[in-house]
Amino acid sequence: MGMELHYERRELPKRPMPVLVIAGTRDVIREDHARLIAASIPAGRLVLLPGGHFIANRSPDALDRAVRGFLRETAVSGEEG
Repeated sequence: MGMELHYERRELPKRPMPVLVIAGTRDVIREDHARLIAASIPAGRLVLLPGGHFIANRSPDALDRAVRGFLRETAVSGEEG
């Protein structure tokens, strides 16, 4: 069973941390909606990857590169990994 998180749009600008929004180019979540979510968060970033909703399963290397790049760029301190 999945868990759904519901945030009001007015709540998104209150997120103080960097947020990575990942969506597929053929996702069930429309691209304009993914863009709106990322743009509504002050430190939000959007990565669109080729594919549908199951990117982690179908494109794990692309997902891994996106997440690792985001973590490298947003790291405050810590070891390189």
